[in-house]
Order: sequence, then C-alpha cells, then structure tokens
Amino acid sequence: MKRSEIFPLVLVCVFGAACWYLGYLIVQKTEQEGEHAEAQQKISVERASPAKPAVPVVESPVLALLHDPSRLPVEDIRLLEGLIVDYLLMAKGNRRPIGLNEDVVFALTEPGRFGVRFMSPVNPAISGGRLIDRWGEPYHVHAVQSDKLELRSAGPDRELFTSDDVLNGREDGSSLAGL
Repeated sequence: MKRSEIFPLVLVCVFGAACWYLGYLIVQKTEQEGEHAEAQQKISVERASPAKPAVPVVESPVLALLHDPSRLPVEDIRLLEGLIVDYLLMAKGNRRPIGLNEDVVFALTEPGRFGVRFMSPVNPAISGGRLIDRWGEPYHVHAVQSDKLELRSAGPDRELFTSDDVLNGREDGSSLAGL
C-alpha cells in the first residue's frame, strides 16, 4: 500500500474516533443530567424487576445538521455517507449487511458488537424504519456492487429518478468504498 493511500485512511479513522468520543461524552452528560432530574422527581422507587442498562448512542453531533434548511441537500447525503463509513470502520469484520434503506437504519440504530448505537432510533431523520430526506420521502439506497452504495433523495418534486434527484455519486463513479 502506498504512503499516499494510507494517509486518507488514517485521517478517516482519526475523524471517526473523534466523532465517536465526542458523541460518547455528549451521551454521558445527557444521561447524567437525565438521571439527576429523574431522581429529583421520583418519590418512591419500585423494584419489581432489575432495570436493563441503557444502550449508549454515540450519535455524532454532526447529525444535528441533517435537514438544516441553511445547508444544501447534497450535504445531507454526504453527512449520511460519512456516518455509514464511520459505522463500517468501527464494525469492521462484524457488520450487518447493508443493501436497502431499512438495512442502513437497522445497522446504525441497533447495538452492535461494542453495544453502542451510531444513531438514535428516535432521530427525526428516521420515519417508519427508514431514513427520510428533508422533504419527508425515504432515501433510495441501492447496493451498486459489494463495495459501492448509492444514496438518492427524490428531491423537491418527491419523485425518484427525475432531474432534481440528489445523489452521493462522485465524478469518478465511486461511492462508499468498503461496504
């Protein structure tokens, strides 16, 4: 492997780890604040059965930018693409197959090998078990090859495969390498 090929891989790994750690810290702080407020409101504690530990969500704070009207729709696709790449890097060797929108949601919202979720199942970008675009339509997810995935938004006309569709394709034809 050439040195010029290693640097981008290392950069993506460092960025993914930084997003994971930042998300972890945010989750920890949110859980602590929630536990404190809950403790103040509870007067009696019922101990009918032992409580299951909450599954941590390491949702990237960048997801708050999803569907932001001040950003371009293609940036939503790039953001989701980055999230999927982060998942693939973290779940390497033990990842769920991804080929459809529902597969992507399942992979990102269910606890994986490390017992963490990459996206909250109640994220507003998920509806009916599928990722939706800023117009409320489900993204079209298509596994082009075993190592390529196409994400497509129907665009403002809400109809797939028309001229206003937004996709993650690149000039060189590649997309989401590593699937």
